[in-house]
Amino acid sequence: MTGLNDWADRQVRQWQAALAELRGHGWQELELSCYAAPVQILGWLPCGEEFYFRSRHDEILLAVGGDDPSDVAPWQRRVSYGQPGGEDASYLPAEPGLELILELAAQHRLSCQRSGSSCG
Repeated sequence: MTGLNDWADRQVRQWQAALAELRGHGWQELELSCYAAPVQILGWLPCGEEFYFRSRHDEILLAVGGDDPSDVAPWQRRVSYGQPGGEDASYLPAEPGLELILELAAQHRLSCQRSGSSCG
């Protein structure tokens, strides 16, 4: 059981460090609601829009905007992660997770710029 506890402690510490980095880039009110199975983060993008990030099974999701982006969001992007049909994304480490969330947020910003929206 010690190995599992060590993994969980390390996972939480690494994700907390990733959230601190996001805060340094203007992301606000970040909450790591779950660090595994699935990894979930809620908060506000630097542009002021609410977002929901989820990583489970073999998929990563960033959903932005709307009344509740964890339910229905006007902007969503999904990317595959790990083996198809696997569980790699459910236990997403912070290092690739931070890179993925920033990459998806950049796609959101680009889509806003293309549409002339004020979200980016």
